[in-house]
Amino acid sequence: MKILQINKFHYLKGGAERCYFDTARILREEGHRVAFFAMQHPANQSTQWQKYFISQVDFHAKQTLWQKIKIAGKIIYNPETARKLEKLILDFKPDVAHLHNIYHQLSPSVIYVLKKHNIPMVMTLHDYNLISPAYNLYNQNKIYERACGQKFYRCFFDKCVHNSYAQSLVAVIEAYINKWTGVYKNINVFISPSKFLRDKFYASNFKGSIECIANPLKIDKVETNKDQNIKPYIFYAGRLAKEKGVDILIKAHALQKNKTDLIIAGAGPEKINLQNMVDKFKVNKTVKFIGHQDIDNIYNLMAKAETVIIPSRCYENTPYSLREALELTRMVVCANVGGIIELAKNNQKASFFELNDKFDLANKIDLAIENSKKIKFESEITIDTSKNYYQELITIYNRVTK
Repeated sequence: MKILQINKFHYLKGGAERCYFDTARILREEGHRVAFFAMQHPANQSTQWQKYFISQVDFHAKQTLWQKIKIAGKIIYNPETARKLEKLILDFKPDVAHLHNIYHQLSPSVIYVLKKHNIPMVMTLHDYNLISPAYNLYNQNKIYERACGQKFYRCFFDKCVHNSYAQSLVAVIEAYINKWTGVYKNINVFISPSKFLRDKFYASNFKGSIECIANPLKIDKVETNKDQNIKPYIFYAGRLAKEKGVDILIKAHALQKNKTDLIIAGAGPEKINLQNMVDKFKVNKTVKFIGHQDIDNIYNLMAKAETVIIPSRCYENTPYSLREALELTRMVVCANVGGIIELAKNNQKASFFELNDKFDLANKIDLAIENSKKIKFESEITIDTSKNYYQELITIYNRVTK
């Protein structure tokens, strides 16, 4: 079978891209041909299909008013996307297209072209964009659902996109046009990595067919034996953004009775604010920011941590960091919110703290450190869910191509 994988970014930017690349890898391992369609970017992974990629679009770059207006138009329909995708389709002749994040940069023009050529479409839902202009259901430092249920206009008044009336207005217009044209009704099957996200879509009166398939996870031979000379530490890996709750983690760390080091891996817009918070709470000696790390370093750090913390304050879908932590570390302390609960609720390694409660988090970290000493652990861990993922995915592909 020939499968066209479509995502706006062709480098490892986040969880959506990881799923996009893992899906392609698994399909190739099973003997299928895979092509890619995405946006040009200096960090892109090299591929024979990059000649078809559209020009880079940067919504955060400084631009004139006319440039902003042109970019806003491309969010609704991007002629370059339609033109280049058409050429790729004529060259590759895919049996099915698997869409990931196409919003804004690629636009729904992807769907129109695929529909024109009668190519069946499957789409993995990595966020809440199709039910709210606030794609992560987070605004003003709290969970935000006011614009769901096709009440998109509320997003403008609440400045739910980057705290900007202008950007929120564009997102609202995009949402209403997609609703009125019904363009996403052309998708044959939607895939949700979590039941939580699926249920949020249905609660917002979403009409598409959604099936739950967990994203694939592969971990190769991670050593978990602790070096006795390593000072005990707790660990966070992820984006340094407000919705990720790293500020709550730092505040809780300052309250810990069983003081350990806190290692924070990742980058993001809140880095300076978080470093200032470390100074404010006088925990400079125990908090270490180590920046972005490759996946092997993350795994090694997780495996040797006393506990991994998932302090998100938004509706996570199915975070890779939590799935990895549940496999690799003795204890995980999670916020009781969103898809996190679904993943961790029946796992003996996991405990939950009340959302945004630094005192409860501090207590749960102390308990987790104590409990981690009592849990027996394998010396080496390997996990690969590729086969299960493939079987569920190919079943859907076969159904939509009949």
